Amino acid sequence: MIGKLIDNYTILEELGRGGMGIVYKAKEDNIRFVALKLISSDHSDDLNFLGFFEREAKSMATLDHPNIVKLLRYKAGHYLVMDYVRGKTLEDVVGGQPMDPGRVKEVFTSLLEALEYAHRIGVIHRDLKPTNIMIREDGVVKVMDFGIAKLKEYTSSPTITIGPDGPKPAPQGTTLRAFSPGYSAPEQELGTLGEVDARGDIFSLGVMLFECLTGRNSPTRERKRITTKDFGDQVPREMAKIVIKATEDDRSNRFQTAEEMLRALKKTDTGKQPDQRKWLKLVLSALFVAATLTVIALILFRQEEGTRAVPVLSVVSSPAGANVFLDNMLVGQTPLDSFQITSGEHTIGLVKEGFERLDTGLVVAERGIVGLWFTLKRSFSGTTLTVFSSPSGANAYLDGEFIGITPVTSYPAEPGVYPLRIEKAGFPAKDSTMEIRANQTISVSLALRKPVSMASLVLGVVPNGTVSVGGESRQVTGASGTSFRLNAGTHAVVFTHPDFGSKTASLTLRSGQSSTLICYFETQVSIVSNTAAGNPIPSLIIVNGKSMGNEAPAVIRLGPGKYRLSVAKDGYTMVEQERELTITPSLEGQKEIRVVFTLRKL
Repeated sequence: MIGKLIDNYTILEELGRGGMGIVYKAKEDNIRFVALKLISSDHSDDLNFLGFFEREAKSMATLDHPNIVKLLRYKAGHYLVMDYVRGKTLEDVVGGQPMDPGRVKEVFTSLLEALEYAHRIGVIHRDLKPTNIMIREDGVVKVMDFGIAKLKEYTSSPTITIGPDGPKPAPQGTTLRAFSPGYSAPEQELGTLGEVDARGDIFSLGVMLFECLTGRNSPTRERKRITTKDFGDQVPREMAKIVIKATEDDRSNRFQTAEEMLRALKKTDTGKQPDQRKWLKLVLSALFVAATLTVIALILFRQEEGTRAVPVLSVVSSPAGANVFLDNMLVGQTPLDSFQITSGEHTIGLVKEGFERLDTGLVVAERGIVGLWFTLKRSFSGTTLTVFSSPSGANAYLDGEFIGITPVTSYPAEPGVYPLRIEKAGFPAKDSTMEIRANQTISVSLALRKPVSMASLVLGVVPNGTVSVGGESRQVTGASGTSFRLNAGTHAVVFTHPDFGSKTASLTLRSGQSSTLICYFETQVSIVSNTAAGNPIPSLIIVNGKSMGNEAPAVIRLGPGKYRLSVAKDGYTMVEQERELTITPSLEGQKEIRVVFTLRKL
């Protein structure tokens, strides 16, 4: 891939690989560096993985925060384009050594501010871990990888490798609960993603906070709780308490919001404050420790290796009640929880009447949490459905479920009466009704009408935000905007700014028309103060009774709302009263307002 040109992006080097795709450093139009995430070729036709990819794009498109990696572009089913972050992951920064508590406080203050923002607008990350946190060269923290945000299931392959760091991705055929062992909250490991709320992200942050403060793997990797005994003297007591509260098994006992955890973190004192009584106790106990070391060593030496933690297996299926066979021996029914398993290679089979048997292989390390989620397929009824369209290449949906791109051949269908729809960009959707009977081979051909008339529309938001039209949302920055190809006709356009709300407009486009519509959320207000003789005199700008920190003459920017403007200078009084302004978003260009005040000596 290195050196290859994809659209207007030149691939330069590989940055990393994940379960869904590969991230490359690329150059856009030979101008700027970006991070280009391509969906893995192994999963390019896997609808579940394509859904993950699209969900990541939609989640990122709603986010505009300095500590969250920004989405620049999304091409459906192909790639994501994101800001290129030059730096290291938090995992690399820690590197097995405790970080300075002061720096830890700075990093997690940024993380919590980013998550408080994301949670506030309804986005929960659900996969926070050190490899998903970047520390830029200038120290700025960036949260990335929203691949499982708001999703309900994760699809992977029949053969799964389970190790201390959790499951590695594999081929299609097995549905797995998505979680990162040790970092994901208990409710995420034992339930489904749909049950995870913002408190799941707080648990993950608590685990990462522990590892940054101690430089050691968290006990949660072995399903153990973090206690005060897990911290050394170098960790401030208040920060240890935050870790313990954030990682409570019962989420009702954790911090309930990122804002609550952030307030607690800001109150901590990271300075080193020696506790003389503690050191005295340590010195007095040293002799006792030394005297017992030999006895403890002998006891530990004689302990058998069998007392070490062993891997445990949890298996959940949809539907439940399937018999679970481990190495061809029946070990229980789903849901199967915390079944002890030996390390090495194993086979797992699930059998349930009325459903196809499912078999998979897995490799288990010496210590690991093996959490598997399977979706069972109903036994084939003997009926197949083939769908053709003219032209081909249309998305086909049976009873609202995507079944492939036409021509769809030999799709296994259940008897019944279902709506059938085909959709192709530039054509009106085509609907039909299918009556499917058992043990039949059914073929249907649907013709799409001629392409509808198209128009081009460029939409922009100043200073930045999101635009939505025709069922598609994109994040944009500034007046350069982003271009949409739309059907001719009337469209509702929604401009959204993260701080100033939304502005809706209705626009009618003719066939072949090219139009531009920019929403300016801020208005430029030029404030001048003069003496009675008309000479300029510097004065402090006051907005809604608060100082802006700068002096007139100056130009300030104000977003939508009502404002009271005035100026102040020692020894002077204003001739005029306060000026009242009402600012609204503008679709007619950048608004500019000039306000002049006259000052008179007291």
